[in-house]
Amino acid sequence: MNVEEQVGSFIVETRWDGLPKAVRNQARLCMVDDLGAALSGTLTRASRITGAYAAETWPGDEATILLRGRRAGVVGAAFANAWAANAFDSDDGLRYAYGHGGAQIFPTALAAAESRGLDGGRMLVAMVVGYEVAHRVGRCWHDSRQVYQACGSWGSVACAATAAHLMGLTPEQAWGAGRVAAAERALPTLRAGRPSGALRQPGDRCAPRWHGVPLGRSGWGLELPQPGLEPGEDGGEVPLAGGLRAR
Repeated sequence: MNVEEQVGSFIVETRWDGLPKAVRNQARLCMVDDLGAALSGTLTRASRITGAYAAETWPGDEATILLRGRRAGVVGAAFANAWAANAFDSDDGLRYAYGHGGAQIFPTALAAAESRGLDGGRMLVAMVVGYEVAHRVGRCWHDSRQVYQACGSWGSVACAATAAHLMGLTPEQAWGAGRVAAAERALPTLRAGRPSGALRQPGDRCAPRWHGVPLGRSGWGLELPQPGLEPGEDGGEVPLAGGLRAR
């Protein structure tokens, strides 16, 4: 089994009963923590603005915008709830990825699971998949770059994996979804308290909020992992229209 097959199979075939007890417990803790961050964030002006924007931009009745009395398409709900989850910067951080994972992964899992009528167990497994992909992709990217890559650079790939699991894609489709998300990801770089070009170190402060961008782009993770779509030949950062081609 090659790497593509291994990753794709992990994304779509991971099951709750196959996870170690410690991982299952941690998944529950992450979900409660992410939900708490999102609910408290709904008190902010940013959440009110993005909630209204999401309902108008991605209209629908697929998923809930938390505590707004609104519903939206699955992408809109994920977008709005992600803004809420990071509004107070109280959401979790991933040590190996140098950034926030839950504020991206949880809203994607919640919206995708609700839109498909899936239970909390399925949502938790999708979050485990998303966190695992986030840690690994984030660490790989930072090991090969000298400039800190903000959360959207790996968050979009994690969201694509999360959604692919809940959508019941094949391993090949799941791998393709990750490639699309990687090619079209949000790619902000931050330099905070470090010399220009230096990798951010633990303890540095990062004020900008980037979660709205990758979660808007998480729509690509939720909508694009379909047969016939794949990233451009060069795999670089290219516009959406040019970065996808029919097989």
